[in-house]
Formats: sequence, C-alpha cells, structure tokens
Amino acid sequence: MASNRGAVIWLTGLPSAGKTTLAGSLSALCLRDGSAPVALLDGDALRDCFGSPGFSAHGRRLSVLRAAVHAAIHVESTSGGVAVVALVSPFEELRREARAIVEASTPFFLVHVSTSPAQCAKWDAKGLWARAKAGELKGLTGHDAPYEAPEKPEFVYDAAEETPVAGAARIAAQVLERLA
Repeated sequence: MASNRGAVIWLTGLPSAGKTTLAGSLSALCLRDGSAPVALLDGDALRDCFGSPGFSAHGRRLSVLRAAVHAAIHVESTSGGVAVVALVSPFEELRREARAIVEASTPFFLVHVSTSPAQCAKWDAKGLWARAKAGELKGLTGHDAPYEAPEKPEFVYDAAEETPVAGAARIAAQVLERLA
C-alpha cells in the first residue's frame, strides 16, 4: 500500500469477529507491497506486551488510548508507515478519542468488522462466548456487556460474507484512493 502520508487503519468489532485475521491480511498486503513499514497492533498482543489494564470502563479506555498513541507514533516515526489496529474498542466515544489522537498527525480509517454474535460464537477459538453463555465469564462484549456499532465507519467488513484477503485488498485500495 504505497502512500507517503501513512495511515492508521482501526478495526473494531465483537470478540472473534475476524479483526485479527483481517488485520493480518492487511499487514501482509502492505508488507508485500514493501512501500511502507507496517505495525500490527492487536488487543491481545498489546495486553501481553504492556499488561492488561482490565475490562472496567477505565481499563477499556486505557487500552484504546494506548493503542491510538502507539499507532500514531509508529506512523510519525516511520514517515509514512501504516499501523493496523485490531481492538474490540466497544464504545463510540472511545473510538472518537482514538481518532482525535491519530488525526492530529495521521489519516485514520475506521473499519467495522460487523460479524454477527452467532458467527463470532462459532469462530471463537478461545472459548469466550461458550464460557459467557455458561455463566463462567461476565462482561463479554456483545454478550452481557455493550458494543456500540460505529455510527460512520469508513469501511464495513463482514467475515461471513468476504474472505480476509479480498476484504484486505478492497480496504487497502480504497484507503489509497482516499490518501491520493
């Protein structure tokens, strides 16, 4: 994905919706292009690297803002790199804050990974949806904790309708058009 401006592509959606898979396809596409350094910032990896702030309202806010700052720093420090963020980021207000942080210096593109809760439960490799359904896990976004679908995402992707490779190609092409 060649552009000298760089960009942050932020993927939001329910747990197990396909955010990480799509992010991997977007990152691979950008790396194959070889035109810009790519950073993949995944919610699980960020928690592993920096410690989990938890899933309270404060913890969720800290996770989103931490990811936004890291993404913006990557793009700025690489003079046109691409940061792909895959994070549930369940609240519209927090996504607006992330956008404001990033857009101070870098274009921001929000992708709503709009896979249904039923499909997410089928794809759940970690067993989170099954544990939540059994009452063993409280506060799963989309099950017994709220998820606010984005009001105006730049892109919508449904993993049940489009392959990650096709979705990544479509989104990358449209990001490039908007950066031109």
